[in-house]
Amino acid sequence: MIALENVGTPDDPNTNVNEEKAVTVTVNGVETLTLKAEGTNVVSLSGDSAKDISVSGNGSIKINAVPNTLKTIDASQVNGNVYVDVSNASGMTKIVTGGGDDKVTVDISDDVLANAQIEGGSGNDELVVNGSGTVQFNQSGFEKVTFDKTTGAITFSALNAADIQTI
Repeated sequence: MIALENVGTPDDPNTNVNEEKAVTVTVNGVETLTLKAEGTNVVSLSGDSAKDISVSGNGSIKINAVPNTLKTIDASQVNGNVYVDVSNASGMTKIVTGGGDDKVTVDISDDVLANAQIEGGSGNDELVVNGSGTVQFNQSGFEKVTFDKTTGAITFSALNAADIQTI
């Protein structure tokens, strides 16, 4: 397990300058990575074989980048806010967040499977969809879905989605 406590520098929302500085955590040769977040943390994860990441703790965590080998992330045991950008991954199958107000960014062009399981926790959660393609996520717990950096047409089927309040 890697314990994180106030690692990196978060952006101050009260200024016009982006002060955010992520600390890069590189883990090679490890397929299952366990993180514990206390305090406020901003990290970029890299490595050559990480497939599964689990995160727990009472703090918040912002993960700006993940290894391209990543398939699942489970942050259901995090009590603070979880912000994770999995745009660098390839073929994600499962993303789960915790009890805070969480934000997950995906690129449907190649990083997440069209039928991936995506679950938000008990907070007010947002799913940001980038890229282009067709998806029908098995999705719940995300009250807001945002289409941001689109690179072409997106077909977003909400057939297997629950809890969406705003698009």
